[in-house]
Amino acid sequence: MEPIVGGAIGLILMAGAVAFLIRGVRVSNEHACPAGKWTTVISNFGTGMPATFRALITAADGGEVSGKFREEKFQWIFPGPVKEGPLAADMRFERDWINAIYKVHVMPERDVTVRFE
Repeated sequence: MEPIVGGAIGLILMAGAVAFLIRGVRVSNEHACPAGKWTTVISNFGTGMPATFRALITAADGGEVSGKFREEKFQWIFPGPVKEGPLAADMRFERDWINAIYKVHVMPERDVTVRFE
């Protein structure tokens, strides 16, 4: 009887961990992004619900924000078109329905901080 109880508890703990990982959207509140390098600021796996992420970007030297972003949306596990565009001080990123994998990367021309609200 002991292996059944231990196995059941293990399955419950594993199911909880999997549910947490699948639902988790890893968006730290703040990211330091060095000039000329790609930095991942949003990395999402397994949550296909729509969401809006607002990013406030400030240059470390107080100058104008410049550079580019790359947004990757997958329909389930199938890659969709990659969207690229210029960085701005106030940006919104939209994760759509069924984007099971969703990532946003930035490459600034000067050191910046990306803060999410």
